[in-house]
Amino acid sequence: MSEPEEETIEILYNQGLGMKFCLSEEAYERFVELKVQNDPEYKPDKHYIPKSKYNRHYRQLEYVPRHDKILLQVYREFGKNFEQKSDPICNKGEDCLWCQNIIVETIPAKLKDYYYVRYDAENGGEQVETNFSGYRLNKIDNIIDKIRNITIDVNLSDTQKISNIKSLIN
Repeated sequence: MSEPEEETIEILYNQGLGMKFCLSEEAYERFVELKVQNDPEYKPDKHYIPKSKYNRHYRQLEYVPRHDKILLQVYREFGKNFEQKSDPICNKGEDCLWCQNIIVETIPAKLKDYYYVRYDAENGGEQVETNFSGYRLNKIDNIIDKIRNITIDVNLSDTQKISNIKSLIN
């Protein structure tokens, strides 16, 4: 019998120069449309950073998780038109190294709360990194809490307590 496939999530990141990415106007509008459909309480301005003299990017989704299913859906729908065509400063269009280098990486779903996208100064783009040690420590901590609860339960026999503890570890 084969092992069941491990559940995964996808993460969007910018492998080009710079950090983050800026959606095209059309992609941003579609993102907001889908978000509102899924959650009528959604407030688009919560993730939208308006252009200013300090921020040259128009539609940067600062606080949207990179594994957001709607963000990934919009990326697939728009393909090369997902991002604005060029950085407003360089104006090089699709030849711009800052633009059009979005990558989707897959990681185990159990690490959803244990990944981060970091800027790689050496290569100039972003990288997805996971903190598997943090995941394991949290899992061990949860098991210890459950063991404490089992051993405190005076209604269980010692045999039942041992059996319950073994089931947590396996």
